[in-house]
Amino acid sequence: MGKLLKFALIAALGYGIYVILFGTPDLKAPAQVEIPKGAGVSDIAVKLKDAEIIRSKLGFETLVWLMRASSKLQAGEYKFEPKELGLADIVRALTQGLGASNEREITVIEGWGVDDIGAYLEAQGIGTKREFFEVVGKECKMQNEKCKMVNEFDFLKDKPASVGLEGYLFPDTYRVQKDAKVEEVVKIMIENFDKKLTVHMRADIGDQGKDIFDVVRMASIIEAEVPHEEDRPVIAGILWKRLDIGMALQVDSTLNYATGGKNRALTAEELKIDSPYNTYKHRGLPPTPIGNPGLSAIRAAIYPRHTAYLYFLSDKEGKTHFAKTLDEHNENKARYLR
Repeated sequence: MGKLLKFALIAALGYGIYVILFGTPDLKAPAQVEIPKGAGVSDIAVKLKDAEIIRSKLGFETLVWLMRASSKLQAGEYKFEPKELGLADIVRALTQGLGASNEREITVIEGWGVDDIGAYLEAQGIGTKREFFEVVGKECKMQNEKCKMVNEFDFLKDKPASVGLEGYLFPDTYRVQKDAKVEEVVKIMIENFDKKLTVHMRADIGDQGKDIFDVVRMASIIEAEVPHEEDRPVIAGILWKRLDIGMALQVDSTLNYATGGKNRALTAEELKIDSPYNTYKHRGLPPTPIGNPGLSAIRAAIYPRHTAYLYFLSDKEGKTHFAKTLDEHNENKARYLR
């Protein structure tokens, strides 16, 4: 009887050690872990342990050695579902790349210009800012192999050849390959613009006697000038009206684009700058878009709300105040911009 008890205790102890070393936690929810390139077995074991996918770092390392898998573990982002999963299954998944994702998520914000996007992609390890400019900048000519996508999309045909792709890089969240090249990411954004600008919207632009390049330039101004979506159609109506009556657009955002300013009031000296982006001095739309507008701004530019207003301003809290006459506008300035 004593020998039997002793055997049972040894067996229980052995089983306990086995569970501790080679058992896996009971996952309650999907668990994700990213294995970087060049990570060693010990590094991978730490990541799996931290993600609570394995119980024992030593157990994982031992099993990898027993399975002769040390040189076969693959980098990638792995997702393990909450089901019964043995340690051998985990090692096998890592050696075969099962469940590994080679994609990453990037987010381009509404209103970002090519400088912003180029810097962001470089920080994300997707090419360099210089490479990005070679694809989307003014030097992107029709014969440039990297930006040959210009020839693939009808909506780019009314864009002057001397103008880059700023304005058409649709802001959104994207899933891209981790080793994606700059030109591939740019093409994905251009394709998204192509999808968002529906056939109906393109027909409405044509019916208004405008072209897509006009709308994109106007939408980029609305994106920069108007933070509140409900105000955008009204302000679009004001700006289109100013163009129709031969009045200068008189918006700060276009000159800020030229000077590198960021949404601030212009100084008296800046208002004297002789730039085609100075819409206080020069009538008409600026020569290029001044950023990459989102769908809300694009829709406002296509479907403006026509009102009796001709002026607008934003107070210090960001609220928009409209005026029908210059006298009313000056009163708003005195009241809300002190």
